[in-house]
Amino acid sequence: VNAVSIGYVRDFSHGNKIDIGLGGQFTIDFWPEELDRYYGGGPGYGFQVFLRIRPSRHDHSAMQMEEPAHSMSK
Repeated sequence: VNAVSIGYVRDFSHGNKIDIGLGGQFTIDFWPEELDRYYGGGPGYGFQVFLRIRPSRHDHSAMQMEEPAHSMSK
């Protein structure tokens, strides 16, 4: 059985130690003709919509600006 999938996630929130996104995925499944009696004829299709909640990779609220570097005079 083989499958081809394509999907997308749109993040709505970054920072505050958590990222939240909404996504979807579409999949087409293929199998050899010998398996038609188990899976039916033709390719199978599937679709899912999901909510992704995960820890933020970077905490932007903790970033602080450093003093700019001053050039040295000769």
